[in-house]
Amino acid sequence: MEAQRIQVKLFFAGGARPEPRATVALFHRIIQERLLDGLLIDVTDYGHVHHGPGVMLIGHEANVATDEEGGRPGVLFARKREVAGSFAERLASAARSALAAAQQVEQGLGLPIDAGELLVRLNDRLLAPDDDASIAAARPGLDALGARLWAGAPTETMRVGADGRLAVTLRCRAPADVATLLARLS
Repeated sequence: MEAQRIQVKLFFAGGARPEPRATVALFHRIIQERLLDGLLIDVTDYGHVHHGPGVMLIGHEANVATDEEGGRPGVLFARKREVAGSFAERLASAARSALAAAQQVEQGLGLPIDAGELLVRLNDRLLAPDDDASIAAARPGLDALGARLWAGAPTETMRVGADGRLAVTLRCRAPADVATLLARLS
């Protein structure tokens, strides 16, 4: 699997929606205090877009957003630049960055994150179209990520792509929180 532009989304527990003004302030603080890795550039509010990206933290290597796509609010990490390593390593790196961002949002806004589910989307229709061959190529990396995140507890992988990009959800019923998942990937 050669896809590089990996997106990982964690959902807010109970469908909570962050207040845009508070999110803008938090994202500016994240930039000022360098609370996340990478070159962070700006913050923009797309709250006027129905089921859109919400508030975005724009970075050189990746963006972070309080995304509302599909009516399911959450924290979306979207890698934009190439990263060295195998697909499993790139996937784990994206998940680690998504969890770090989710932890900042959870702590900064006081909104709990559901650590039992995450969405993984490969934002590259050419290298990772939503087909059986791509899911077969991605499966070992997805399985390895699920095993690391939830310490070997049974996980469910469900294909959810609908727009030509490969997308899956990983779910586990084992209790966990964002900090625990982040520690397991560190």
